[in-house]
Amino acid sequence: MCWLILIQPDTPFTRYFKATLYHFVNVGLEASIETGAEISVPSDVVINFMTGAFHETILWWMLKGYPYTPREMTAMALRLSINGPYQF
Repeated sequence: MCWLILIQPDTPFTRYFKATLYHFVNVGLEASIETGAEISVPSDVVINFMTGAFHETILWWMLKGYPYTPREMTAMALRLSINGPYQF
């Protein structure tokens, strides 16, 4: 039932959770840019998009009863963050 906390848009926990996601996405994006990666949209758009995507995916995962292990979810989230849904 911990997903109930995440589903509420304006609880202290949800705000903290999204702020933490925002921080990690921001740090990752800055590190990528420092290594020469170029982004095609402004960084604030990327950060907000990815933060929302991670939050909604975690909520979906919880609501579906954890159909994948945490390790699998982490690997898939990282792949999606780097390549999108495409396999190169």
